[in-house]
Amino acid sequence: MQDIGESAYNQWKKIKKLENENTNVAATDSTAVSNAWEPKPLRCLYLTLTDGSQTIYGMELKRLPAVDLSLRPGAKV
Repeated sequence: MQDIGESAYNQWKKIKKLENENTNVAATDSTAVSNAWEPKPLRCLYLTLTDGSQTIYGMELKRLPAVDLSLRPGAKV
């Protein structure tokens, strides 16, 4: 499962735990200015489903609350 609605770099930073509140230190509070132009992240999942012999690829069109990004590979659906 991949979240293709978020950039690969941001996903990599979350996995490696490189996001840290101390890395964004500035003399002024620039969060209000920088967040104004950034697009709101939308979740769009790309799924790879397999039974061992056949592989099916799927895409989440509407948000499914039961499907979470913390699901591990090999989870049963």
